[in-house]
Amino acid sequence: MKTNRMKKRIQGYMDSKKLGEPKTLMEHLLDFRKVLMFSVVIILLFFLVIWLCCSEWLLSIVAKPLVDRNITIVYTALAESFTAQMKVSFLFAIILAFPLVLGKLWMFIAPSLYRREKFVYGGVFFVALLLFVLGILFAYLIVFHMAINFFVFSSGELATPMISIESYVGFMVRFMIPFGITFELPLAILILTKLQIVKLSQLMKCQKYVIFLLFVLAAILTPPDVISQIMLGLPLTLLYEIGVLGAAIVTTKRKQRVDYDAKSCRQA
Repeated sequence: MKTNRMKKRIQGYMDSKKLGEPKTLMEHLLDFRKVLMFSVVIILLFFLVIWLCCSEWLLSIVAKPLVDRNITIVYTALAESFTAQMKVSFLFAIILAFPLVLGKLWMFIAPSLYRREKFVYGGVFFVALLLFVLGILFAYLIVFHMAINFFVFSSGELATPMISIESYVGFMVRFMIPFGITFELPLAILILTKLQIVKLSQLMKCQKYVIFLLFVLAAILTPPDVISQIMLGLPLTLLYEIGVLGAAIVTTKRKQRVDYDAKSCRQA
C-alpha cells in the first residue's frame, strides 16, 4: 500500500498536459530548425536596431573606464571604429535577445516534459541565466576596472597609453565572457551530484586540488596580471564551496528519501 507521499511524488511526474500525437525524428529536427532560425533572426533584428540607433552611445559607455582615466582612444585603420561599433552592437544584441531565444528553446523542450520536470528544468534555465549575468556584471563593474588600473600603473610614465578602440573592445569581450561561463560552476556541481555522476565524498576529498586547479584556470582565462587572476580565482573558490554545500543538501535529501521509501515498503 503506497503512502500519500509516494502517491504525490508519482503524480508530480505523471501529471502533465496532453502531449498529442508523437512526432517523428524529422518533425523534431524541423521544429529545432525553426528555433535556430528564430534565434538568428531575432539576434539580427536586435543587432540592426542597436547598430542604427545607439551603437555610438553604447561604445561610449564601454569606453568609459578609459575616458575616466584620461586615456586616449585611437583607431589605426579606416574601418576600425566602424568594426568596433558592430562588435559592441552584436554583443548587446546577443545579451538582449538571449531571454527570447531561451524562451523559444524552452517552448521546444517543454512539451516533452512532465509537470515536475518542467518546474525543475525551468528553474535550471533561470539560475543559469542569472549566474551568467552576475558573472558578466562582476567582471565589468569590479575586476575590469582593477585590471585597467593595474595595466596603466605598471606601464609607468615612460610611454603614453593610446589604445586602439578595436583591441580594447576585443579585450573587454575576452575578459568578461570567461567570468560569465565560470560563474555556472555551482550549478554544474549541483547537476552532476543530482545525476550521481560525482559524489559528495569525492568533492570533499579533492577540495584542495580543485581549488588549485581553479586558480590555474583563472590564470589561463584572464589577462596576464595577478590582480585579474586573483579576482577570478577567489569567486571561483567561493562558488565551488557553494556548489559543495548544495551537493551536501542534495545528498542528504536523497538519503532521507531512500530511507523513508525503504521504511514505507517494509510497513506495506
